[in-house]
Amino acid sequence: MNNRTYEYCLTAWNNLKANAYRWHPELNTNAERTISRMFYQSVFDSLPYKTGLSSTPGAKSTWEGMVDDHYMAPQTVAKFVMENPELINDYKKFQEIFLFCRRTIVVTKEENNRLAQITKKQPVLTKDKYYHLGIKLYHGNEELPTMNQVLDVPESFTKWENKFIKNNFRPTTVYVPKKPNLDEFF
Repeated sequence: MNNRTYEYCLTAWNNLKANAYRWHPELNTNAERTISRMFYQSVFDSLPYKTGLSSTPGAKSTWEGMVDDHYMAPQTVAKFVMENPELINDYKKFQEIFLFCRRTIVVTKEENNRLAQITKKQPVLTKDKYYHLGIKLYHGNEELPTMNQVLDVPESFTKWENKFIKNNFRPTTVYVPKKPNLDEFF
């Protein structure tokens, strides 16, 4: 791991550890977004680890109309980390997840927008999202066989993600304060 990646990884770990006390059933959506967004930014700023996969035959890097998709959705992964204390308490385990999040696939901007929407609104597991959207994957000019169109995602993440989706895309019960009214006095 180069120094840049190491520093962003260590800083992300320290940020999540420092905010772990805030991750509880009364967590509000602003806090949830802020905490998870810091992790996303660290992954993004550490620069992508290019898998060599693309949605277009022969695409090796980004050019006009092409972008790197962090297929693990770092903002969602941050929520996974916050709900798994062993990742907060063990830097080596955290580092594995951080490095996994840096993996990218070269896709078109339009495909990237479609993939982002699936992350937020559709009950599709990360490992299946390219297949679900009909985005074929290539390594160089060769299309991957259908059985290899499922993404390489840690099993522990997929188990957690099933619960996350069933909980309406919320990692915990998010606190929404009641608006004051006079009902209790009547």
